Amino acid sequence: MKPNIVLVIADCLRRDRIGCYGYDKGITPTLDSLASKGIQYNDTISTGSWTVPAHGSLFSGMYPSENGAHAKNKSFPIVESKTLAGQLTSSGYQTVGFSTNPWITPEFGFASGFDDFYNIKPTIPFDNAGNPKSFLENTEFETVFQRWGGIANWLVSGNPAKRAINGLYQKLTDSHPIPTAETVLSRMSAWKEESAEQPFFMFVNFMDVHEPYRLHDEYLEGEFGSDDIPDIKWNLSSLDQDSISKSSRSQINEIYDASVQYLDDQINSLLTWLESTGDLDNTIVIVGSDHGQSLGEQGFWGHGSFLQNELVKLPLIVSAQKEYLNRWPSSSMTISLAELPYYILNSFNEKFDSNSSIVENSAETKLQGNNYPVLVESHGPHEAGDFTGKNISNEGYRSVWLSNQYSLRNLEEETMTVNLDGSDYVQKKQVYDEFVQYEDEIMSGLEKPKEMDSVRQIEGGTKERLEDLGYM
Repeated sequence: MKPNIVLVIADCLRRDRIGCYGYDKGITPTLDSLASKGIQYNDTISTGSWTVPAHGSLFSGMYPSENGAHAKNKSFPIVESKTLAGQLTSSGYQTVGFSTNPWITPEFGFASGFDDFYNIKPTIPFDNAGNPKSFLENTEFETVFQRWGGIANWLVSGNPAKRAINGLYQKLTDSHPIPTAETVLSRMSAWKEESAEQPFFMFVNFMDVHEPYRLHDEYLEGEFGSDDIPDIKWNLSSLDQDSISKSSRSQINEIYDASVQYLDDQINSLLTWLESTGDLDNTIVIVGSDHGQSLGEQGFWGHGSFLQNELVKLPLIVSAQKEYLNRWPSSSMTISLAELPYYILNSFNEKFDSNSSIVENSAETKLQGNNYPVLVESHGPHEAGDFTGKNISNEGYRSVWLSNQYSLRNLEEETMTVNLDGSDYVQKKQVYDEFVQYEDEIMSGLEKPKEMDSVRQIEGGTKERLEDLGYM
């Protein structure tokens, strides 16, 4: 029998907050234990710095410029037969996805190839009627009278009764724009009870480490109240570090760590549940992230606009029976998120029907025991696509390529030298020549980034959820 596959993406999870990757606070015992029993990849690189390009690559085995899932499109336009889920379905798997991220939904094409896909939303009585919390958080009022007048206008601009009920519900409950991992696990369990077919491929995106953060009191060392949380508009821009006090920076980091610890406990619950159903022994469990999070490094906060290590270097842990692990690359390889579909199907001796000769060549090279560079792309911040750039990493160096700039950085050094005229690219000519060769191989296969002919219209309820999360 083919193995079950459980693919867990911990949205926004930084690699350096996990014990097996060197963090000393002991907040991830589940992930540490999982890594000790399987493969811990120490050099896994995302294909972008936010949700859409990363998941687009994960689901298609392509770079964002190839599949069109990036800041200029914000969707996943790949047909079912060319997706990871679609090819697993054709291979006899029952495929299901669970997502709390409003980008990773059928609305934006990410359910392509899945038998079932569940977009798990925060609970309000009338989701399509409008979210009063989103309205208030994204509207500025100079006076109390303007605020009440604005609320009245908002009520009558839609269905007044439904909007009033939504407002009352949020006032009386602890409403939050991100459903908890516990909520997701209950939905996963319910699906499994109704769908007993084997084998299954189960994808889940947990957003418990994504801002806005919950205050998990049981994991926090200090005492926090709602007034203690810094008022920061995450994701919309790179913030000036000087505008955030040291105490606020410390609080943000502590709250982030508490979210990581909470999610680690929930992943333990997931593994315990798989064991209780008798599925764990024949399941490949893959835990990773789509991107990280900047928490003040180099003056940056949030994600989505830049390609620094805190955003693009990912955790990746694979746990399974030895016969399946033996068909994965060595832990010493540099792994791209885009390569995972190739390795997943290779686990049970099947071949992913390649959409990208570049990624296919990279994956096959690593399966043969030889390393190969990977790309990271940016097509601009997710709210305004007006920039294109790429990183290429290999053996301790990073090449950064823009339309009119080129640089080569030794990753052991803090600074990056950028040459505009090409007169003095780099002192180590041998390293430079190697990168030129890699670029000729990789870049020659990339066409102009795909763009959609028309702008996708986002549904009202989805737009409000994205606003809650800082994406719009």
